Formats: sequence, C-alpha cells, structure tokens
Amino acid sequence: MDQQLESSSSAGGPRKRKSYRVLHSNKLPRQTKYNWRKKAAEEDDNTCITQAMDQTDDAEETTDIIPSPGDESDGESESDEDSQQTRMMMHDQSVDRCSDGVDQPSRESDDDGHNEEEPEYELERRASSIQNSSPSEIDVDADDDTMSFTTTSSGSSSLNDSELVDDESDVDEDCDEEINNEQQEEESNEDLLPEEFQNNESYSPFMKLPQVPLYPPDGPSVAEITLVILSILIKHNSTDALKTEIFRGLNLLLRTNFFPDNQYKLKKLYKKATNDTMECHLFCKKCMKYVGLKEDKLCCPSCSEFIKKSEKEENFFFTAKLKNILSSTLEKNSQSYDGNFAEMPLVRSDGEEKVFSDLPDGSIHAALRGKFGPSIHTYNLFGDAAPAFEASKKTIFALMLAPNFIKKSERSRNVKLAAIWVGRKEPAMNVVLQPFVKEARYLAEKGIEWTDHNGDARNCKIFPLTAVADSVARPKMIGSCVHNAQFGCTWCYHPNDAIGQSYNRYTFREPCPPLRTNVSWKADLETALNTGEPCKGVQNESVLLDLPGFLIPENIGVEHMHAADVGHSKTVLKLWTSNFRQDYYIYTPAKRMLLDKNISEVRLPTLKNARLLTKFTDFKSWKASQTKLWTLHLSVPLLIEVQKPKDVAVWARFVAAYWLLNQSTITETDLITAQTYLEEHSQGYETLYGTLVMTSNLHQTLHWPLAVARMGPLQNFSAYQYEGRFPDIKKDISSTKATAQQCSEGSK
Repeated sequence: MDQQLESSSSAGGPRKRKSYRVLHSNKLPRQTKYNWRKKAAEEDDNTCITQAMDQTDDAEETTDIIPSPGDESDGESESDEDSQQTRMMMHDQSVDRCSDGVDQPSRESDDDGHNEEEPEYELERRASSIQNSSPSEIDVDADDDTMSFTTTSSGSSSLNDSELVDDESDVDEDCDEEINNEQQEEESNEDLLPEEFQNNESYSPFMKLPQVPLYPPDGPSVAEITLVILSILIKHNSTDALKTEIFRGLNLLLRTNFFPDNQYKLKKLYKKATNDTMECHLFCKKCMKYVGLKEDKLCCPSCSEFIKKSEKEENFFFTAKLKNILSSTLEKNSQSYDGNFAEMPLVRSDGEEKVFSDLPDGSIHAALRGKFGPSIHTYNLFGDAAPAFEASKKTIFALMLAPNFIKKSERSRNVKLAAIWVGRKEPAMNVVLQPFVKEARYLAEKGIEWTDHNGDARNCKIFPLTAVADSVARPKMIGSCVHNAQFGCTWCYHPNDAIGQSYNRYTFREPCPPLRTNVSWKADLETALNTGEPCKGVQNESVLLDLPGFLIPENIGVEHMHAADVGHSKTVLKLWTSNFRQDYYIYTPAKRMLLDKNISEVRLPTLKNARLLTKFTDFKSWKASQTKLWTLHLSVPLLIEVQKPKDVAVWARFVAAYWLLNQSTITETDLITAQTYLEEHSQGYETLYGTLVMTSNLHQTLHWPLAVARMGPLQNFSAYQYEGRFPDIKKDISSTKATAQQCSEGSK
C-alpha cells in the first residue's frame, strides 16, 4: 500500500475524484467515449504485441538451454540462426492474431483439448497487476455490464486529465470538420447545376438538387424524386417529421446524402415561396398602433418609440400577400374553368319562384354587381382563435379566406391563411386587420393581374363578400359589444333582458325587435365616438368599414356551426340530462341504454365531412359534425320513445327549420316556413323551460332566414371549412419559441 502511495505521488499526486467520475460516467459525449476507447484498444494491441515478444524471448531461451538430441555437434552458429528464425516466425504469428482481434492465449492446450494448469508465477503476476492498477484503468461497459482491466508497465493510469481535454478538443475539431464537409457537399451539389441556374435566385429551389439521373441513362434524378414525394406528402397534410424520415430512408437505401433528411434542408426547398407570401408586421404594445413592415429601425407614430420585433413582447404578426394567393388560385383553375370565373345567379323564367343556391343568388352579391359591374369576383373572410398547444396560455388568431369564384365542392380545399398572430393576450383587431384591409381595398379598386391558361393577361376586380366568426371573435372584428352585453345582438336591437347581474337572456319578443342597417350602425358609431361610451351595442370603429362595398351588419354571416351544432343543440342535451327531478329528464339508465342501442342499430347516411356517431352517453364529447348528424337525422325519431311529446314537438320545429335552410336549393317558401318554425320553437322553448335558458345562440337562429336571403344557404358561410385548417396550421409547431413564424411557414 505504501508503495502504491509513493508511486502515485511520484506520478504527480493522487488522482482527483472528479476526474474519475468524468472518465467513467455514462453521460460522457459519444465522441469522447469513442476516442477514449479507441486509445484503450490501441494500448491493448501494443500490450498484446509486447506479450508476444516476451513469449518469443522465452522460446529462444528454451531453445538455447535445451538443445534437441543430435544437435550438439552443430555448433553455436546454427543455434543462433535457428533462434533468430523462430523469433521472427512467432512474432509474425502474434501480430496476425492481434490484428484479427484474437487475444494471445494464456494457457497451452494439449492434444485432448484440455487446458493445462497455469503456472503459479503467472497467476501471481496477474493478481499483482490488477492490485496495482489504479481505478481509472477500470473500464465499465454499460451495455454488457463487464469490466476490462488495462495495465501498463509503470502501473499508472492510461489516461490523464490532459488527454481528456485533448479528447474534448478533438470532438470540437471533428464537429468543425463535419460542418465543413457538409458545406463542401452543398457547394459540390450546386456545381452540378447548369451554369444558367447557379446564380439565378429567381429559379426554383429544387434546381439546387442534383439533376443527374441516379440510374443512367433514363433514371429519375434526386430533384425529380424529391418533388414527387413532397407533392404526395403535402397533399395528405403530412408533418415535416414524416417527410424527413422518408428522405433519411432514401439516403440510406441509395447510399447518398442528397435528399433533405432534416428540417433545415427541407425548409430550404420552400423557404423562398414562404417568404414571397408572408410578411412580418410590427405594432406598438403601449399605444396599440400599427407601425409597419419589419425593418431595422421603426418608430411608433403615436409615442415616438423605436419598435423592434420581440418574442417576449409579442408585438408582431404575419400577413399573406393577397395578390399572390388569389392570382395563383385563378391561374391554377384557369384551364378547368376555361378562364371563365363569372359569379352569376341562377336564371329563372317569368313567374318562377326565386331560388337560393349559392352566394350570387343573395341580395348582397346583387348589390355588389349593381355597383361595380357584373364581372366581379368575391371571397369570404373568417376569423377565429385557438390554443397554440394543449394546456397553453398562447393563443393563435388566424384570419382566413376562401374564394367564391370556384365550385362549392372545391372551396374548402382552397382556404388560405391571410393573417396570423400568436400571443398570450388578445390583440387589437384593427391592428391585425389593417394591412389586410389596405391590400384588399387596392385589389377591389385597381384589380388583380393574372395570366390564363392561354397565356393572355387578365385583370379582374375582387371583393370581400361576407365575414364569418363566432360570438367571441365577431365583436372584436366589427367593433361591437360582446354578445352577452346589453344590445349584444349584431343584427337587431334586442335589449337582452337583464336578470340579476347577467345580460345573457334573449327572451322571445313579439313583434320582433327592429333590424340593424348600415345607416343605423354608423349613426350609433358616431354617437359612441362622441360620448366615449357604447351606443346600443356599437362601441368602436372597425377597419372593415373601409372595404369597398362591405356593409356592417349586412355582410356579417350568421354562422350556424357555433350557434347550433356546438351551441343550442348541445345546450338542449345538457338541459335534458342535468336535473333528474324534472319530467323532461332522459338520462336514466334505462333510457340511456335504449338510446345507445337504437343509435348502434341505425344505419347512418353517408354524409360529406361527417364523423361516425358514438354512444349517446358520450354526447358531451361529440364534435360539431357529430352533433349536427344527431340533430338533423336521428334526434326526432329516437326521442319519441324516451321524451315527452310536448318537448319533442318543440324540438322538432327547430330541426325542421334547420333542415330547410341546409338544403342545396332553398325557395322563398322555405324561408317563410323556416322563419315560422324558428319563432314557434323559441316561444315554446321559453314556455317549457323558462327565461334562464334563452341564450344568444338560440336568438341567432332567428336571423337564419334573413342571412339566407342575403347570402344563400347556410353552407355558403359555414365555419366548418375554416375550422379544419387549424390542425394544418399547428401540425408543424415543434418549439414554443417563434410559434407565429412556424405557423406561417407550415400553412402554405
């Protein structure tokens, strides 16, 4: 023990405990572990060769001491030559064994395959070497839980602190070399481009990929394969993680590294297109004023402070270039429509009843045609908010648009993102809408330039027709009070009867309250701006009033998904299943089992964008489309067996009106019938269940027939086609930082 202390002190002092933990921790970097074990393996090889040389010397001594019989007369010269040849042969054999990974055997085997006992002095030598070895020489393998001992002639550790530092520097050098190699590979890939494309920034990013066929002479190139695979994956809304995994597999199978196998390389392919369509805007958080496009130095026009983009302050948002979005939609569908995107109403003969089948059949579109000409094009707006992540305080507000100059079946696939903002607090809606309104106004007045499938230049004027939003986002967009405030209805002057401290009781009134018009809205707005207080539900001025031909509240759609499917229909189900003391209670075990059995046995119709209906006991988790399926197709026939006739009769009037207004073609008679049914349902609903259940969602249904007369069937201004875009916007969010930028890049 004293000898070990002396040897350790002579070697530079006792070994630090910290170094021991660093050397043998399983948390070492992979490259450091690799370099360390590589050195240990080299030392093992040197030790193996040294042992072979020692055995060669032992064999030589044995040959010199014990000569073979009959060789005594040969003399010393022959013995020297034989010993030298034997030494070289054994040395070569030992080197071959070490290079092949075969350790030199420590025991000799006899002819029968049994190992002879190891000499005592060999066991003592091994035991002493293990005892004298320092802890740093013990290598613990975490994979197979084995120990390997490395001894040196001096008995000291094979690695010291300086060597560990060298290994870390080697790791940095290796990383730098890898980065340089990747840059050289990218440069070499760019050299494969034709000369006319190498310095042409306006050309497609896919031209930077190798254009040489993988399998000459007619095989596909890397650029072609990448383009085809990305087209398929984008069509099916695949995530970037799936795309990179597929390209990583191609690199592995084809023994290449040209395919974009990480998100950085992948986003470089469409980064140019993203930058062309999305712009970053800044605003002042103190005075909530719009500043302008992102630049190096911007000054707030109100408080004169310099504004810079900040993730912490959340003082920025992104908008799309409407000109690029709408022109690309026109050019993409030009051939299938033969360049004719006219929005014209249905032609009817004299004396035929007026029919509403699409937006041009409504009075709003007719007013635009009369003011700006018959060859106009329109689009719809939608604004809503959604949480950025699960259990997150960040909210994503998205402004979307859908063109009306293509077929109704194709509009949901052409919904585009117009603006996006991400933050923890609600934004000033006029600030987010200001850049959009400015460009939309220009396109409505000057028109949009595009090229048809024949190569001819076209110019057409395009206008926003309707704005759709739920009860929370709509007041912020149009500058009115919230839906549960006094005079909170957007379309009429219902006072919203006060009961206690609540203003959310829209009782049935006969005659109905007078309707709002654009003239009365502006008069109330002027009064509110002069007095500084809301006037009959109008509070602030909205920038949407600057849009040509856009009238508030006439152009605001009465959206049915939030009002009925996740609104009134869900409220009725909760009412019928909440209080077991009431005679309308239908949530007893027997009635639940009967409803579940009937739902499972009914063969549901095949409807577009409809989910399969689950058990009635799961109605609280039903999606909007599932609730709509229950309301229109199953509720009335299944409730007859479990509900009172008077309750079913009142509910059936709402279902009948909802069915009439959801048809693809609606007549004026259907509108009158639906209005009658909705008024009877509202009056009977209040009579059966009291005034406490008269919510704003139920009151909005009374304005459905008027909205259909203005804009066509309810399907034309539904939120279903827009709400389905939120998963596509959020699917590529991989970090809590720069969420808005990730959403803008993933929502092309």
